[in-house]
Amino acid sequence: DPDLDTYYLHSIVMIKLPAFMTRLAELQNYFEAGVRAQETADMMEARLSMLTGLLRAKSDEIDHNLQAAHRGTPDASLMRNVGPRFAALKSSLQSYLGAVNVSVSGIDARDLATYHQFHRQTVENALAAWAAAQVELDRLLQARISSMIHRLLAGLTLIGAFSILSFIAALLTHRHLVPPLKQLEAVASEVRSTNDYSLRVAYTSKDEIGRVTAAFNGMLEELSAARERETAQAWEFARATQLTSMGGLGASIGH
Repeated sequence: DPDLDTYYLHSIVMIKLPAFMTRLAELQNYFEAGVRAQETADMMEARLSMLTGLLRAKSDEIDHNLQAAHRGTPDASLMRNVGPRFAALKSSLQSYLGAVNVSVSGIDARDLATYHQFHRQTVENALAAWAAAQVELDRLLQARISSMIHRLLAGLTLIGAFSILSFIAALLTHRHLVPPLKQLEAVASEVRSTNDYSLRVAYTSKDEIGRVTAAFNGMLEELSAARERETAQAWEFARATQLTSMGGLGASIGH
């Protein structure tokens, strides 16, 4: 998850709080067992010191992740929604650990009920913080999904608009290019089949097709002029040949 708020909150819900509850249960189980077994103060102090250290470490990890999640939130909604629950958890944990440390000086099984109340309060606050974190994680993920859906819809709308504009542009281009090109093709085909170089393409636009049409009409004009010159030369040649033949016939008759 690239977003810090959901990343660290997910870590709290799925990893840190379960580990915290496990350490809390270990500490309470040993505490009750040690009191009932009437272990020596030195032994209990050493063991309890280790277990409380592990529990405090898990609590510090939760605090660190919570602060990191808060820094990754664009507003203060995360701490506003879950901050009081975790503050209550931290307060009850301090009271519980303080009671456990005092117990090292010596208590008996009859005092366990009083100490058990501190433990139960810590467990209840931990469960409340856990539930609040889960609700907040769901809210953030739903907001993230909604934002992604909105961005996706906006992207699809933009793509659709560009597609429509492209279709309109293609249609206008087709209407602009195809009719004069078809006219040019029709005239070229008729000239090829009839050898009538007097035909012209009626397209006077100044665009690229208009310039091509003008060049084509100019070519037809040159071909028509060349055809007329060729016809005139052939007629002159035929006339000269006829006159020459008539002159030769008259000379023969004169002799």
